[in-house]
Amino acid sequence: AAARIAEYSEDPVAALDAAQGGLGLPSQADYQVVLAGTGVVVGDVAAVNSALADADVVVGASNLQSEVRAVVEAYNAVLAAADGLDDDDVISVEQLSEIGVDQISSDVDMASLLFDVIEQREAVDVATTADLQALSDAVRALEDTIANGVAATVPVTAPQLALLGVVGATDDNIDAIQITLSEGASADYKSLSALQARVTTTVTALDKLTHHSVLDADAANNPVLQDYLDAGIAGVGDTAGDDNLLAVNAQLRLVALTVDKNSAAEIQALVTAGNAALSYLT
Repeated sequence: AAARIAEYSEDPVAALDAAQGGLGLPSQADYQVVLAGTGVVVGDVAAVNSALADADVVVGASNLQSEVRAVVEAYNAVLAAADGLDDDDVISVEQLSEIGVDQISSDVDMASLLFDVIEQREAVDVATTADLQALSDAVRALEDTIANGVAATVPVTAPQLALLGVVGATDDNIDAIQITLSEGASADYKSLSALQARVTTTVTALDKLTHHSVLDADAANNPVLQDYLDAGIAGVGDTAGDDNLLAVNAQLRLVALTVDKNSAAEIQALVTAGNAALSYLT
């Protein structure tokens, strides 16, 4: 049992190659033997095996039992926290690192978001180290986006936001989301609900601009300055001496197809065109 666990941790590919003498995949019985006397029981063998298969996790170098115990207890805690409820279960960076998750954000607010996301998942959603790594990578991309917007080295994507549990992001509106996320700080998005609120505000505003095709008799139904700001669009004003709102709205109505004005880049281009037209007239 001990040899099988140690071998699998060191080289999982070789361990599974029975033809070359590999001892195979560690079983529940193997863990029971190695953890005998500790009172620790593996909650999910496949999950623990995924951690042992990670290159960052090696057991058997010093004290096999204590090293295996640390991995098992860490994964048990993560699986227990992932109960689909926003009930502030305790997870730590150390526990995630123990099971092979690397490059975890060092920002306390972004780490808080990661923990919040994990606890609102079901255990099946975080049943491998790779699952958890994907969540951690998404949070790191979000952190880069908050700091740098669309110019981020690795900006957060619509699929990554969906993975985190955020709804509403698409490949079309992701640029608006990236822009507006960068208008805040990491402390503004330390919970999934806070992140969702920001995305919802952006998507709602962008949708209003995208679907503006007819001048409504009720001014309240036409885009206002705040809609542009919420969608991450610059260059629009509604104050004396800087009032181009009606002209910009007119530019939106000139574009018949919504697919041609459903991103921040497309609407920003329309604003630029509207402003250029106004400058020419004046």
